[in-house]
Amino acid sequence: MNDTHITKELDRVFTEFLKLFDDEHKTILKNKAYFAGGCIYSLANFNIPNDYDIFLRDDEDLEVFKNLPFWKCQTEYALSYGKYQLITKYFGDPDDCVGQFDFKHNMFYYVPFSNEVKKVCEDFDYLTCGWLILNENRARDLEGVYLRVKKFKERGFIVPSDLKDKI
Repeated sequence: MNDTHITKELDRVFTEFLKLFDDEHKTILKNKAYFAGGCIYSLANFNIPNDYDIFLRDDEDLEVFKNLPFWKCQTEYALSYGKYQLITKYFGDPDDCVGQFDFKHNMFYYVPFSNEVKKVCEDFDYLTCGWLILNENRARDLEGVYLRVKKFKERGFIVPSDLKDKI
């Protein structure tokens, strides 16, 4: 997969995001942050992401980030500033964390400045096929999954007829 446009854009976004922080926080983010979720899917399909989910490898520094004064919104899931969302509910090694996502089109991640989008599912084709494919290796939050199916269907995903049975 030629992911140069994705990696360049996410490096640019990460550089902008880092401008919010002092040197101490920048160092933490440079060592622990990665992008995952819909932003990679959007960029792979040459769309502008709605937001950028930035995950951390651990929650060791979470309280330090929560206490920063500039966040526009704080929830149990994320600290938000504009399009940037520092995820606060899920942490861990990217392969493990992203491997728990519900749908395969989101099972990709990018470590800033690594120059490579990585996959946690079988194939990069999930990024561009347009089908809503369930990650069957994950425990289900049924209500959340049904809400996300509806959201993705409204965004134009093709929902397989057997998806309801698989959930």
